[in-house]
Amino acid sequence: MALEGGFRWDISGSASTGLTGNQYYIVKSTATDAFNLCTGSSGGSAGPVGVLQNDPDSGQAAIVRVLGRTKMSAGGSVSVGDSITATTGGQALTATANAQLILGRANSASTAAGQVI
Repeated sequence: MALEGGFRWDISGSASTGLTGNQYYIVKSTATDAFNLCTGSSGGSAGPVGVLQNDPDSGQAAIVRVLGRTKMSAGGSVSVGDSITATTGGQALTATANAQLILGRANSASTAAGQVI
């Protein structure tokens, strides 16, 4: 069961493109106060900023969790306690390489892509 709560910090901006259907995906900054799906876990322009909390269309307000517990859409199999990084499609995946940015730890597990952890 995916849980959220406790202390959290959300920021807001606008969706650079349509993000409908991408609630709980990992996003990156595309401009000042603008967000799009994260395109990797290595940092730089592809690097993650936080997790989208709503599902805005292009130009609509995007709410992004940058600190605290949140739900995330898994990109594959994830075990409890795994270090989480971002796939190129903005989903959560177990970190396996030293150069990957770690976003947090999984508090629940998934067995397939698209499950919310």
